Amino acid sequence: MLRGTVYAPVITAVVPIVEDMFGYAEMQVVSSADLYAGKIVAALDRQHPRDLFDVRDLLAKDGISDELRRAFLVYVVSHNRPIAEILVPGRKPLTEEFERGFVGMTTKPVELTDLEAAREAIITAMVGEMSEEHRRFLLGFRRGNPDWDSMGIPEARNLPAVRWKQQNLDKPAPDRRKALIDRLEYVLSP
Repeated sequence: MLRGTVYAPVITAVVPIVEDMFGYAEMQVVSSADLYAGKIVAALDRQHPRDLFDVRDLLAKDGISDELRRAFLVYVVSHNRPIAEILVPGRKPLTEEFERGFVGMTTKPVELTDLEAAREAIITAMVGEMSEEHRRFLLGFRRGNPDWDSMGIPEARNLPAVRWKQQNLDKPAPDRRKALIDRLEYVLSP
């Protein structure tokens, strides 16, 4: 849990279907970049059909902005699992959770193969197409010397989850820490 946001919240109107049902309303919500950065990390971590459904729609409608890419990095480094495990997740079987906890939740039918394709597409978009600058940032973070200024979001270093993760980077035994760095270098190598 990040506890805070990378970008400032925004005021937005409800979508038309909600307005039709309940009337017009505006409210403060997290930025789209924060919302989807969290969803992408959840999709890579949990691989739940609901998360993959949201990712599928993001890729089809809005795509991946630079702002979203930067927020994603903050959410990745804030996660409780090693960075490499989030970036290159083992593929979990989706069939049971799809049939038990997802079918019937959407207004239009969704095929399991669409969600499996979305999982691969988001890994390609966020990891395969990651810039060299972002790769250096992640390695710098893991080594304990991230260049926040190069990311254009220097204030993100003060988020509680980021600070907690930075404080815990030195806790593993030296050989374990080296193994984590080596694994991340391998995952991020082109």
